[in-house]
Amino acid sequence: MPPRIQLRRNALAHILPSSRSSLRLYQLSPRTLTPSTTAILPTLSLRTLTTTPALYKKGKNTAPRDSQKTGTKEAPQEWDPEDFSALRAGIAKANDKLAADLAKLRTGGRFNPELLENVRVHLDKESKTTHRIAELAQVIPKGGRSVMLLVGEKDHIKPIVSAIQKAKELNLQPVPDPHNPSQLNVPLPAPTKESRDASLAAAHEVGEKAKAAITAARGVMQKKLRQMEIKKLALPDELKRAHKDMEALVQGAVAETVQFPVFQGERVSCDDNTSLGEFTLAPIPPMKAGEAVLEVVFEVDVNGILKVTATRELTIESHLKQVTFASHKRHLKVVF
Repeated sequence: MPPRIQLRRNALAHILPSSRSSLRLYQLSPRTLTPSTTAILPTLSLRTLTTTPALYKKGKNTAPRDSQKTGTKEAPQEWDPEDFSALRAGIAKANDKLAADLAKLRTGGRFNPELLENVRVHLDKESKTTHRIAELAQVIPKGGRSVMLLVGEKDHIKPIVSAIQKAKELNLQPVPDPHNPSQLNVPLPAPTKESRDASLAAAHEVGEKAKAAITAARGVMQKKLRQMEIKKLALPDELKRAHKDMEALVQGAVAETVQFPVFQGERVSCDDNTSLGEFTLAPIPPMKAGEAVLEVVFEVDVNGILKVTATRELTIESHLKQVTFASHKRHLKVVF
C-alpha cells in the first residue's frame, strides 16, 4: 500500500486569495446607437424541413380502391338464358368467312379472275406495304385457258411476276408478251387429279376452320350458362332448355357444309366413270330431316363444273351419296 500523502490544511485558502486581485467585474452599460445612412437588413437563416412517411403493414385481403380502377363502370351484363344473339353472330361470321374462302378455291371449270386480282405484291423489298394486283394491273380473261394482265407501270412487272410465282395455291406461270412490254400472259393449266385433290384439301381445311370458329362461339355461350347456374340467376329447367337449344343451333350451323363426290359417266356407280372430285356446298340454311331440302342445278362442259345454283324447297326427305353426270348432258338437277 502506497504511503499516504499529507495535505496541508487550508492549502486552498492560501491559493485563492492570491488570485482574487486579478479577478475584476465589469458592468456593461447599454451602448448608444448612432443613426446610419445604410440600412442593416436582418440575416435570414434557411432551414430545410424533411418529413419521413409512416410505414404501415400491407393488408393481405384489402380490396382495391375505386381510385385505382380504370374509372369506367362496366355495363351490367344481362343474364337471359334464351339470349343467343352472340352465338348467332359468331355462327354468321364463321359462315360468311367460309363462303368467301370457298369462293376463292378453284374446283374445276373456268378460272376465277378474282383469285389473281387478290394476290399481294411487294413493290419495295425494304417496306412491308403490299398492294393487290388489281391495284397495279388490269386482269382480263382471254378465252378459257389464259388470262391477260395489263400492267400500268413497267417497274411493277417484275414484282407482279414474282408474286404470282410465289402463290402456290394458284400454280400459275406468267409469261411476258413479246409484242407488248406492259402485258403479261398467264396460261391456265387444265384441271388434273392433282389439282382437284389440292382444291379438295384446301376446301377441307377451310371447313375445319369454320367449325373451330363455331366451336369457339359455343364455348362463350356455354361459359355464360355455367355462370348463371353458379350464381343461380335462372331456374334449372330454363338452363336445361337453353343448353338443348344451344346444341341444336350449333348442330344446324355445322351441317351447313355438305360435301359429296362428283363423277361423269353413262351409269351411276360405274367403275369407268371419271371422277370430277368432291364438291362442297356452303352455306346451306339449317334444315330438319323430312322438311327442307335443296334443289341443286349443275351446269357442266368438257372442262368440268361451270356453275352451281341451289334453292330451298319443301319436299320429301332424300339422301344424296354421289352425283353422276351423263356424258351427253350439260344440265342436271339433283334434289337432296
